[in-house]
Amino acid sequence: MFPNVNKINEMIQTYKSSPVAYTLDIGINDKDTFVIEVHDFFSCGLYGFSNHKILPFMFSKWFNNHIKLV
Repeated sequence: MFPNVNKINEMIQTYKSSPVAYTLDIGINDKDTFVIEVHDFFSCGLYGFSNHKILPFMFSKWFNNHIKLV
């Protein structure tokens, strides 16, 4: 099975109050692609995360944005 990429893009567009960096955990079954949970970057687990080159950038973006909000 493979997730519906169009549906994932729709999920991202729908999350209007999203932080600058977050994780969107999705699930798939034989009927649909669905959201399991969403986490602000500071509280996400990076299980299966494979692009380690952008990890420092994601953390930096989140941290700098968080400092502005405090």
